[in-house]
Amino acid sequence: MWKTPCKPCYHTATRATAGCWSVLSPLLANVYLHPLDVALTWRGYRLVRYADDLVICCRRKREAQKAKTEAGRTLARLKLNLNEGKTRIVHFDQGFKFLGYFFVRNEHYRL
Repeated sequence: MWKTPCKPCYHTATRATAGCWSVLSPLLANVYLHPLDVALTWRGYRLVRYADDLVICCRRKREAQKAKTEAGRTLARLKLNLNEGKTRIVHFDQGFKFLGYFFVRNEHYRL
């Protein structure tokens, strides 16, 4: 199974935001990114998102690439973009970090 961990980038000079360590930051991210959830699930993608951390699970690499493109388009409409340094497509056999855990195959380990 392929997955696309995505990290939206919020760095814009013209937008006032809550600080990264603010209690409101995850709440505001959830409210602002709700259209992304709707768009991707409407297109049939399975995803997990907490605040601005996102994983999209796909069965094929091509589907993961398409999901990444679609996420980028949807974020662009929200005046955001994917953080290319943190966004990648990996197979579950390779493992990935998400929310303080390392997931590999059918296992997970706390970091």
